[in-house]
Amino acid sequence: ISAEGALVVLSDGDAAERFAQLRSYGMDRNGISRQRGLNAKLSELHAGLGLLSLAGLDEQLARRRALIGAYRGALEHRADTRFQRTPADATSTPGFAVVDLGERRDAVRAALAADGVESRPYFPALHSMPRLAHLPHAPLPVTERLGRGLLALPLYSELESSAVEGICAVVLDELHTVDGK
Repeated sequence: ISAEGALVVLSDGDAAERFAQLRSYGMDRNGISRQRGLNAKLSELHAGLGLLSLAGLDEQLARRRALIGAYRGALEHRADTRFQRTPADATSTPGFAVVDLGERRDAVRAALAADGVESRPYFPALHSMPRLAHLPHAPLPVTERLGRGLLALPLYSELESSAVEGICAVVLDELHTVDGK
């Protein structure tokens, strides 16, 4: 929303104060270090861009929800493609179009790349990353499976519905190829 920045709204005053400290080197309003933190303040330019972006936020989110609906409509009829469910009483604010393709993810990603479509594996399991792999952890088979199977498909508000149809056609063609159909 703010060119790599973000907007956070908190209704809890204590949480808001802790957040303000975190983004300001862990210091309180008097410059006293209270906790670990980082420099995560927005510049005036980024804050202005964020404020300008708010005007069209509802429209942007509605467009992204429609695109997610198009992906779901084209792909979720297959037993081997799954999307995260949104509870009925929740409203999604999709930043990514992520589909679980299981062991077929890499083949689908290669087919998309061959068609000029960028996609990305959606975050591997943290405990499998080299810098954390030495730490003890409990077995996490679902996390590990998802780390190997999730693929982020293109999603941005200006994405045309016809492009989503084309992306889904490549995904389905590759899944059918793998199926041998």
